[in-house]
Amino acid sequence: MSQQYHVEGRSHATRWPRVRDLPRCASCADPMVAPEASALRADGKVSYLWSCDCCGQSFVTNATNVA
Repeated sequence: MSQQYHVEGRSHATRWPRVRDLPRCASCADPMVAPEASALRADGKVSYLWSCDCCGQSFVTNATNVA
């Protein structure tokens, strides 16, 4: 069941507010909620290891520090 919340005079139905889209498994399209591990690399990038709870597929994503 969706939760209801009230913002500036309007009622909105939502699951969970989110800032970005979650990555999805390339094999089964199941959404990934959190990475299994992360590592800060010497070049300033962060690598994230994702592992699908549904089918077991694993993959790595990289993020660059923009600060």
